[in-house]
Amino acid sequence: MNTNIAEVTDKTPVNFAPHHLQYCLERSAGEGSSLYYALLFCSPELKKKCVGLATFARELQMIPVEVHDPQVARIKLAWWKTEMDRAALGQATHPACLCLGAPEIAKLGADAVALVVQSVSDSLELPRYFTQMQWDTASRNWGGELYAMAAKVAGTTDTESLGHIKNFGACAMKLAQLLALGKTLGEGWHPFPVDTLQKAGV
Repeated sequence: MNTNIAEVTDKTPVNFAPHHLQYCLERSAGEGSSLYYALLFCSPELKKKCVGLATFARELQMIPVEVHDPQVARIKLAWWKTEMDRAALGQATHPACLCLGAPEIAKLGADAVALVVQSVSDSLELPRYFTQMQWDTASRNWGGELYAMAAKVAGTTDTESLGHIKNFGACAMKLAQLLALGKTLGEGWHPFPVDTLQKAGV
């Protein structure tokens, strides 16, 4: 992604450096990825913020994959919650938060950040969804909140619109799980709730 660092530094924290953006690009928006093309014609400043948010989500998402000790995983998740709280006050240390910037992180809302982090924490203890309500809640707290965060970063402020975006994000998460069904079944994980399958006689 051809993001000119010189064009974005005026609105970033004083401790932001080019390698922070490079880290985020490599982590979540490598050349040829869907996010790379989605942001191709955005302004350098918006690219930086979106890539920062995507990297935040990527880092959380990879914790259960890369860390096999649930206790260590929870410590890492707690660190991210603290890091986002610090970042909202202009005290960020992680490249993702430095790319996002304190004003944007503050706009995301501490409650929304907490829900996203908690959804990953919940997944450490839940081998699968036993009820439709669990699946719905997980989809809203991860997909719904992240889509709303992306909309806020892009400048959306209308409450009604953000509500619709959350619903869309929750549905998008479920669709992504269904599209990856073959892979996840092979890994021993089933996205369909147990009670829903039982109602269908499966």
